[in-house]
This record gives sequence, C-alpha cells and structure tokens, in this order.
Amino acid sequence: MIRARRLDELEELRPRITHCFEAGALATGATLEIENLAPVYSHFEPDALLLRAWRANAEELGRSYAGDDAGGGLPTISTDMANVSLALPTIHPMLGIDARGAVNHQPEFAAACVGPSAERALRDGALGMAWTAIDAATDPVLGEHLRAGRAG
Repeated sequence: MIRARRLDELEELRPRITHCFEAGALATGATLEIENLAPVYSHFEPDALLLRAWRANAEELGRSYAGDDAGGGLPTISTDMANVSLALPTIHPMLGIDARGAVNHQPEFAAACVGPSAERALRDGALGMAWTAIDAATDPVLGEHLRAGRAG
C-alpha cells in the first residue's frame, strides 16, 4: 500500500516505490508482479462553506473543534468519498467519543462505541447534519454555492 497526502504526490511516489521492489527482485533473482487490488483513493477536499455551516451547528450542540483551530495536521481517511469530494461539495465531519485513548480498529474502541458518549455523538451527528441540510436548503448563498458544484 502506498499513501500520500495528495494525488500528485502519490503519482510522484509510485515509481520510486516500484523501483525499490524491482531492485529487490533483481537482487534476489525473484520475479515481480505489481497488481492494483483497490481503487486509488484521492485526498479529501472539504467544501469550506458547507463545513462552516456544519461547524456552527455542531458547536451549537456543544462540540469543539479546537484541534482544527490549532493548525495541527488533519486526519487522513481512505475512502472513495474523498474522490467524490473532488467533484462535488462534500464534508466528512468527525465527532469524538470518550474512547479512553483507544482508536478505531481496536476492540477497546468498539467497546467505547456503546454507551453515553457514543449515544451523544450519534445524536449530535444526526441533528447537526439535519440542521446543515436545512441551512443548505434555506440559506441563499450556501444553496447557490452547492447548486454550482465544485469548479474544475
């Protein structure tokens, strides 16, 4: 698996990685076959206006995005939704739960997904998204922006 922050960086990286495996095959006398087993997932580009509406709604529910404001690195995601984000105005909101240090794909995280913190995240996510959809339908500027789609 090869990962990069953006598609152009991935295309730069791919031949370098391929050459490493070719060198290993040559040095050991092995044969090499490289096969794409999954689609290429692009970087994710959230729509700024739609994200602003989501954030206002989430903050109204008591959610905080201090980490985003601190300018830290954004989490990476592997999803075909990222590919869609290059074509259509898209957001991928994330809500925290009290997972006591566990992260997804761990049994402890799965266990944390049952209980009051997870129930609140589910409710906040659904309500915040519903409010954001209402904003998209009723705010003339946001609505026109979304109807125009992503340029390019």
